[in-house]
Amino acid sequence: MGYVERHLLPNEHVVYKTRLHWVLFIKPVLLMLAGVVLAVLLRQVADPGWLWIVGVAIFAITSFISWLSLHRWHESSLKREN
Repeated sequence: MGYVERHLLPNEHVVYKTRLHWVLFIKPVLLMLAGVVLAVLLRQVADPGWLWIVGVAIFAITSFISWLSLHRWHESSLKREN
């Protein structure tokens, strides 16, 4: 049971349920790849210090955004008047 099903009124039901189109995942994937590239480049620097933390943070944030995008879905409900 999803979020919408749990919050429907007694006379409501889900009419349509779908997922986001794969094209919407391009931005999070590109951001994640940018984080990986930054992390790889920072590894080659002798003493990156705080820059290494920035690279790992970018990777972690974009990975989380990508994961959220994969698990997002939309539903619609229709209230029936009796």
